[in-house]
Amino acid sequence: MAERNPFFVDRTNAAPRPMNFWAPLVVSGATLEAEAARLAGLNLPHGSRRRSLIVHPSATEPGLGFAPGIEVSINLLMPGESTIRCRQNSSQVAMCVSGTGAALVGRQTLPFEQFDVWNVPSMDLYRYEGRGREPAVFLSYSNAPLLEKLGCITLRKIPQSRPTLPRPNRRASARKISPTISRSAATARACSATSI
Repeated sequence: MAERNPFFVDRTNAAPRPMNFWAPLVVSGATLEAEAARLAGLNLPHGSRRRSLIVHPSATEPGLGFAPGIEVSINLLMPGESTIRCRQNSSQVAMCVSGTGAALVGRQTLPFEQFDVWNVPSMDLYRYEGRGREPAVFLSYSNAPLLEKLGCITLRKIPQSRPTLPRPNRRASARKISPTISRSAATARACSATSI
């Protein structure tokens, strides 16, 4: 393998690059409705994410955004549909446009309906469920384009490997079962927590 060495670039008295100011734009409600209808018509396997980025024409790869460093996406969940679990290092804020659903973020379930706003913190495990009779449509905003431009974006899809079980009441469990079983249950919970 050839040896790679650092090198110098002379920037003495160099002027800064000119700013690229993005023009303001509006995405109409009719345009969003048409994209939502297109997403609803897709035939996708279980766990898929129906999602489209809304991209400004001045955006360039990597890191396509609607404003510099800001990603905006339209997302749709069909009734009864759920997405695969994900973990990413970008932070998100979302707002429901229509329908009802739930965001399962970390250990919390956040039911949402029209005009509700919620966040998904960086590196929290999350997924979505469509819980109404109509498709749930929501807009999501994140700093993913900034991280993509820095070359440090990560997104991991984590398949559900076991059924979700209700968490036991720790106080009740400690009173009703022997200490040996309590330790085994605690060990199992600790192992399952580190496996995701």
